[in-house]
Order: sequence, then C-alpha cells, then structure tokens
Amino acid sequence: MLTPLRRRPWAAAKHLEAAGQCARDSDSATSEEVRVWHSYAPFLLLRDPLQVGAFFKRAALLYAEASRPQAAAEALSRGGRALEAVDATLACELYLEACGIFEEEAKDVFAMDTYRAAAAAMVRGDKLADAVTVLLRHAGACDRTGSPASLARCYLSAVIVYLAMGDPVGAEAGYYDFMEVPAFERSEEGRAAWELLDAYQQGDAAAVRVCAGRGVMTGLEQVFIKLVKKLPLGDFAAQAAALNAARGGGPSAAAAELEELDGDLT
Repeated sequence: MLTPLRRRPWAAAKHLEAAGQCARDSDSATSEEVRVWHSYAPFLLLRDPLQVGAFFKRAALLYAEASRPQAAAEALSRGGRALEAVDATLACELYLEACGIFEEEAKDVFAMDTYRAAAAAMVRGDKLADAVTVLLRHAGACDRTGSPASLARCYLSAVIVYLAMGDPVGAEAGYYDFMEVPAFERSEEGRAAWELLDAYQQGDAAAVRVCAGRGVMTGLEQVFIKLVKKLPLGDFAAQAAALNAARGGGPSAAAAELEELDGDLT
C-alpha cells in the first residue's frame, strides 16, 4: 500500500498518463484529467522541484502533440508559477519556454502575463541581464500586438535594470535604440528614462531619487518600482564618470536633449 507521501507523486503520474492517453486517442488534450493532475503538482514541490518541472514539460509536450500549442505554453507558464518560490532558475526556464511557444505560434497577445512573470522572477533572482533580455522580447510582443503603452513601460523598465546593474553606459545605449520606436520616443516613459540618465551623468543622487518618485513609475510592475527606488546602486561616482566619458558632450548636450524631448511631448 502506498503511503500518503508516495501516493501524491503516483497520483500526479497517473493523471499525466491519462493526458498521454488523450493525446494519443483524441485531438483534445485539455481533458479534466490534465486539470486534476495540475492540482497534484504543488504537493511535490518540497520533495523534488526537478520532478515537478519534468511533469509540466511532459504535459506541455503532450499538448503540443495534440496540436494545442497554446495549452502547452500555458502549462509551462503554470509550472513556472508553481516553482518560482522553490527554484527560481527552473521557473524562469519554464517561463521562457512558454514565451518561445507563444512567439512561434504568433500568439503574443496571450504571452503578456508570462513575460511579466519571467522578468519579475529574474529580477528577484538577481538575474538582471536576463531580465533585460526578457523585457526586450516583451517589448517586441507589445509592438506586434499594437500595445504602445506596455511597450514604453518595458523599455523604461529595461533602462532601470541596466542602471541597477551599474551600467549607465549600457542603459544609455539601450535608450537610444529604444528611441527609434515612435511609441517610446513620444512617451512619458521615454522622458523619465532620459531624466534618470541625466541625473546619473550629473552624479546627482538626489535627482535620481526624485526621478524614481515620479508618477510615471507607478505604472511599472511592482518589482521595477521597488528597483528604481533603490537607485543609485554601487559606485555611483564611477558610474557618473563613465557616462560622462561616453557622452563626450557633457551637460550641455544633455540639456539640449531634454529640451528636445520637452518639445516632442507638448
């Protein structure tokens, strides 16, 4: 007789097997068996996160085999949420696999929550470079689905993450790339990003904190609101010097850029 602890993974495996039967015998893998199986997976978390991840991946594969790619992506996303508290690295892996499926199937509109969850998990896990990558992918999805406001928030969040990494030069390089997109160039988020960069160039920590408190920041995901309020991080003087050296034009060039932005927004 199975003990309660051993019965739980057995039950999860049984329902996964039922999902496989559905995938083999019919064109529907969104069966009640799969939904019930998902309810068992959390019981496994403290025992073997890798096993849970494998269950979600296998379920996604069966959905895909049943020609249900959106269901596959959603299963991976649910797996990411289930695992995030115990294995952030594996959770991010599942989130990214889900985003990849949404992208391949041109179903970006359904991927937005997964992008947000992935970027937030990466920031919480101190995977800041990876968070930037996800934010840029999210911005691309926003562009493809005609969501300019969300796109602008993604780009501002990316600038903030660059600054949190202690890389204002990378932040400014990204900013100029982002400004090629009209939805960001004309946005309040674009102006806020430049004001942050200008405060960094001046080496003015008080100005950074003023920028971080602006109303436009409240539209960001909570994890980025918290992150911007921590700025500046690291050797702020060295970061300011690096940005000054990269700009070459000094404060007058920054002032001209701000004046130009003012004209665009009015």
